[in-house]
Amino acid sequence: MQLFLVAVLGLMLGACAGANPRADHANTVSERGDRSAKPNSEPTKQVGDGVPESTNAGARSREDDARSAYVSGDYARAAPLMRPFAEQGQAWAQFGLGAMYEDGKGVPKDEKQAEGWYRKAAAQGDQRAQAKLAPMDKAKDQAREDEAKAAYAKGDYVQAAVLTRPFAEQGHAWAQDNLGWMYEHGQGVPKNDQEAVGWVYKAAKQRYAHAQNHLGVMIRDGKGVPPDKEKAKGWFRVAAEQGHADAQNNLGVMERDLGYDVKVAVDWFLKAAEQRHVEAQYNLGAMYYKGCVTGSSSERDASGRCYFPNYKVAISWFRKAAEQGYALGQFHLGSMYRYGIGVAKDEKEAVTWYRRAAEQGNALGQNYLGTMYQHGTGVTKDEKEAVGWYRKAAEQDQADAQDNLGLMYDLGSGVLQDKKEAVTWYRKAAKQGNAWGQYHLGFMYRQGQGVSQDYDEAVVWYRVAAEQGNALAQSDLGYMYLNGLGVPKNAQKAMAWFRKAADQGHALGQFNVGVMYDEGYGVLQNFKEALGWYHKAAEQGEVNAQKKLGAMYQQGKGTEQDVKKARKWFRKAAGQGDVDGMFQLAESYRDGKGGGKDHMHAYLWYSLAALAGNHSAKEQRDAIEKKLSSKELQKAQELAQRCQDTKYQVCE
Repeated sequence: MQLFLVAVLGLMLGACAGANPRADHANTVSERGDRSAKPNSEPTKQVGDGVPESTNAGARSREDDARSAYVSGDYARAAPLMRPFAEQGQAWAQFGLGAMYEDGKGVPKDEKQAEGWYRKAAAQGDQRAQAKLAPMDKAKDQAREDEAKAAYAKGDYVQAAVLTRPFAEQGHAWAQDNLGWMYEHGQGVPKNDQEAVGWVYKAAKQRYAHAQNHLGVMIRDGKGVPPDKEKAKGWFRVAAEQGHADAQNNLGVMERDLGYDVKVAVDWFLKAAEQRHVEAQYNLGAMYYKGCVTGSSSERDASGRCYFPNYKVAISWFRKAAEQGYALGQFHLGSMYRYGIGVAKDEKEAVTWYRRAAEQGNALGQNYLGTMYQHGTGVTKDEKEAVGWYRKAAEQDQADAQDNLGLMYDLGSGVLQDKKEAVTWYRKAAKQGNAWGQYHLGFMYRQGQGVSQDYDEAVVWYRVAAEQGNALAQSDLGYMYLNGLGVPKNAQKAMAWFRKAADQGHALGQFNVGVMYDEGYGVLQNFKEALGWYHKAAEQGEVNAQKKLGAMYQQGKGTEQDVKKARKWFRKAAGQGDVDGMFQLAESYRDGKGGGKDHMHAYLWYSLAALAGNHSAKEQRDAIEKKLSSKELQKAQELAQRCQDTKYQVCE
């Protein structure tokens, strides 16, 4: 407005100095963009040039009045005087009228009217009007941009697509990237990966880091273009070098998974993690947990594992991710507490973190929380609660949870026993390649539980589980070969599968290998070798191995006879409630093998074996009762009762 006043005053002062008023007026109006005026370098129209002098004079008089009223601040008078000139297309009047509408002087304040008059003046080249419109246009553009971004952020993609497209077409990188995402996911526009990658590429070429990372993801995953890991890595790198945390994490993943330099992967994870990128924090924790933090992939061992794990550092990164609400971080932090890895073992704390992950819908957290409830670890045992968590995870196709839920139905734990339902869940797990699900399904076919008995089908599922290294499946598959169930009878193959299980430390497999050596099935008979395998299994609590070991020591098979050791192993078997172990222990006491004769303890163990259904034990008990005094008999009966009450632990 100040510029306008100076120009008008200049016009008035020029007239007073005696300058040619018509020529000066032409110059002034020309400066204001009046297309009807000509600069004084051209001949000035004189009175009589096709326009009556009286008419020109009247127009000049009205214009002067309008200008004078405006300069003096009499806007109420200036507005009606200037309007005709504005409507005739004179830029000075259009600008002045716009200014009065903008400020509400002489007319009601009206931003739309102001903008309209400014725009008319600007179209004629009026720089003052253009200057006025610039911030208005910028504000409008910003408002439209904000509206587009807000619609996108809240998921109103139909509106977002409409509002975003003009910005994308004008070359705004953020809009191109957002529009690309909408085409990629079919949100607000028809799904079209080619269209998506085209828009994202436009944004990425402008060095828009978010789009560069986005383009890397699309190329990596083959969306709209053929998959190309190296090209994807290149786009991740240019975004990562701009500090984009997602790209830094993605680059770390590629360095890690494509067998590049492990140290480089860790460096990128660290850059992102320091920006509080939760997935990078988790990935960094996992690298330290596995030990993949130094050197290159050539330093990995044959199994693909890396060296130098640092559990304390691992847990610190898991904790950072967990405390930001990252479910996988919460799950792994829970496992560190559960098993005491890198931190003092704390099963209650484990439950806390498993629960946080589970409540976010994390299937691993749900499954592990179920196991804690099932076994009463870190929380009060509640099998119904366990079933609930297993179900949540199983319905997300978490294979371990499907197997666990099947087992709960199989055993009737926390739910009504239902063998058919158990088979359903075992099958779901088995079809996902879960070895335990495969083993359990094979077992159900073998036993004919919840499904028609089918040895052939049992062997199929035992085999796939056994080939994954499941020791129980290996042992059972050996049993099928040994007995010709679902496969031709073959003791050598039976021995091979028993040995695979035994070499993993599986007690039943060790016992079976002992039997094969003991009996000479599928291998040369070797009592000493049998004794060694029975020992391995017996020390793990395998009751049949304990009995066999007792018999070997008693008979001196594969070793020197040692009746004390024989009694020791019979006692261990009896302590597990095994009837044969009880009977053999009673015999040992009766005959004084492994110590002096002890009719009272012989009576005790014969009595317990008889109660468990051994008819020979009943006969032997009645026979030895005759050798006891009434006082001894009473004491023996009291000992037997105490032994039974304490589950065969306090029997002496």
